[in-house]
Amino acid sequence: MPEVSRFETVKLPILTLGLTDDVWGNPRATAKMMSYYENAQVETRWLSPEEGRAEKIGHLGFFRSRFAQTLWPQFIGWLLEGRPVNMGKVV
Repeated sequence: MPEVSRFETVKLPILTLGLTDDVWGNPRATAKMMSYYENAQVETRWLSPEEGRAEKIGHLGFFRSRFAQTLWPQFIGWLLEGRPVNMGKVV
């Protein structure tokens, strides 16, 4: 597949965030997308609305400021310092 031919060149760690109420980024779609990164260490975490203390998160909801105190902190360390994620469900 030409559109994913360069994915194999990625060798950096990848943290994938899945949202249990995301109809597009469901487990099957997420696994398929991440399978193209065959030379990268991929870690997938699934978050539920309950973890965000909300009724729903949705496809892009993680980026809404209302989750700044509930969902974001557990991933800031990974982004800034490469520290492991200690929260969320590992898949």
